[in-house]
Amino acid sequence: MAFHRRCFLSRAPPRERSKTTPAGLSPLPPGPPGLYAHCRREALRHADAILILGTPLDSRLSYGQPPAFAAGAKVIQVDLDAAEIGRNRPVDEGIVG
Repeated sequence: MAFHRRCFLSRAPPRERSKTTPAGLSPLPPGPPGLYAHCRREALRHADAILILGTPLDSRLSYGQPPAFAAGAKVIQVDLDAAEIGRNRPVDEGIVG
């Protein structure tokens, strides 16, 4: 979260309040268009571990492949559908439920 806050604060006007994104309600106030996607992309590129909850690793997340995901990141994927676990990228830990 510290990275996201730092990413946001360096780019957004201070008077903006909240934002809903396709991926859900952002914990950060809105900034210029594309800000959330930029911060998410930067966070994924520098993460040591990535927790994926109920989201398929499809084109929206570049199939979980570098350079979109950090090459050495540990990936934990949680999904109700067992077929989604590790479908487009091997995961370090898969949880069905």
